[in-house]
Amino acid sequence: MNYDHSAPVPAAAPDASGVRGRLLCLWQGVLGADALPTRSFIEVGGNSFLAVVLVAGIYDEIGVEIDYLDVLQAGSVADIAESVKLAGG
Repeated sequence: MNYDHSAPVPAAAPDASGVRGRLLCLWQGVLGADALPTRSFIEVGGNSFLAVVLVAGIYDEIGVEIDYLDVLQAGSVADIAESVKLAGG
């Protein structure tokens, strides 16, 4: 399969090696590739079960534990990245 490397890069790409980029991958894995990272978790189809799944992924991939309520309340990937950074990520 050939990939078009000239395609537009997602907004999170400048931080792709950091927390935000890793969260974007987790976000899309839980919510689907078409889930806009600038919209809130709930707006793109998230619910309490998926919040727990995302929090588990964050712990597994980044090694930081945040409360699933942070995901439900914070919303966007950038907001969740801030919660992760505040928790030590």
